[in-house]
Amino acid sequence: MSAAETLNTALIGLHRSLLQYAGECWPWAAAGDAATEKRVRELAARERHLVGQLFTLLNDRGEAVDLGTYPDNSALHYVSLPFLLERMQGETERFADQLKALAPTVAGDEEGWALFGQVQTTVAENLAAIKDLRTKAQSPVAVA
Repeated sequence: MSAAETLNTALIGLHRSLLQYAGECWPWAAAGDAATEKRVRELAARERHLVGQLFTLLNDRGEAVDLGTYPDNSALHYVSLPFLLERMQGETERFADQLKALAPTVAGDEEGWALFGQVQTTVAENLAAIKDLRTKAQSPVAVA
């Protein structure tokens, strides 16, 4: 796989993630989850910023940019927030592993490598935040 293909794979992974889907169409409503919704939207915005940077880099190099397509996540509109966050965590973990495996293909591209490193860092930070949200969503709420 070329560096450009790897960068485009990273772009698709970020752009079509469950995190992006949830950030764009938040249907999960439960008492007290406004903070979770806000945090998910913030995490998604961080990733969208990187999508823009990846797109610009590839486009400026004359590469064909594939934005990918969303998987059909519509069935997830009917699941609990803890279930959604569990799925989001699993997907993000798999994506982080994929990025780690693909990293050597970008090593010879200085600008691409720097951006790819930002992607890996952001995905790792978002994964930690999703784990934290999941823990909070699973905790029993004290009723006064």
